Amino acid sequence: MIKTKFLVIIASVLFFQNSYSQKTDFSKYAIAMSEITTFADNPGFKDEVTLENSSKEIKWVTGEDGYSYTQDIEYIRVFGYKVLFESNNNLIIGVYYDSEGTATYSYLFNVTTTENKLVLNQVIGGGDRCHNAVILDEVELENNILSYSTLITPFKLMTWFSKPDKETSFDDCMVCCIGFANFKYDLINQTLNFESIRVIKETLQEGTAIKKTYDDFVKERPLNLSLLLTQEELKEFIKACLKNH
Repeated sequence: MIKTKFLVIIASVLFFQNSYSQKTDFSKYAIAMSEITTFADNPGFKDEVTLENSSKEIKWVTGEDGYSYTQDIEYIRVFGYKVLFESNNNLIIGVYYDSEGTATYSYLFNVTTTENKLVLNQVIGGGDRCHNAVILDEVELENNILSYSTLITPFKLMTWFSKPDKETSFDDCMVCCIGFANFKYDLINQTLNFESIRVIKETLQEGTAIKKTYDDFVKERPLNLSLLLTQEELKEFIKACLKNH
């Protein structure tokens, strides 16, 4: 099942082969990064963290994906990070955060380091499992453009542009992934652009509005496993789904 594969992507050690020059020893900022990640869904609550000497006690293991992992941070089962881009003291960090509960987060952060602080500039993307988690092993960097994808639920897809006019009952659970949204982040201008959404056929439940609309859309297309929707196509897809709901 594609849905199961999505969860494996989020819950397992990822194989991201691209590597970039790392000038900063980011391990000293690890605990600060984990604290920022904990509150990433609460903008403005914790955007700056002072470093602690306890970071020196953390033991790290480098995975085949280039991420550094540890199990030594309190209240976190596994924490991992990778410096994807660095310019002076400005860094783009990929983060994997498996909590002691059910939550499993993956994020992309824009941060600035100082001698004794880590400052969050921007949460580029991320979340908990099907609620916007970044698919870390598909992140790519080329010509200062960071391309990445985040997982989405039926509800996220249907409310992409705005909340529907009528009451709906589209699934929005943490394990209800039906596809992913694709973005491009300009590292120079620090701007984010939405590119498209890919809906995965295998994740769709028979008899639902999204599955019926999916089938209607692929009738004239030689597609078997997924449907890629540009921004304008997505608007039409959502409109059709509401009619079929």
